[in-house]
Amino acid sequence: MSTVALTKSAARPGFRPWRAMVDWLAACLARHRSRQDLSELCPHLRRDLGLTAAEVAREVAKPCWRS
Repeated sequence: MSTVALTKSAARPGFRPWRAMVDWLAACLARHRSRQDLSELCPHLRRDLGLTAAEVAREVAKPCWRS
């Protein structure tokens, strides 16, 4: 049993794969929400940001895992 513990701790001290997955999922959800908000902007607000309808459509069409 001590051999397994040494192997795990020696590989990457402090690395928590579950935490990395949670962080990744949180980032995906945040991107999804941001893109949803962007898609719901009124045309005059979109123009204030300097975005065209095509740029917004392209951004909204991206999957959540792409930045």
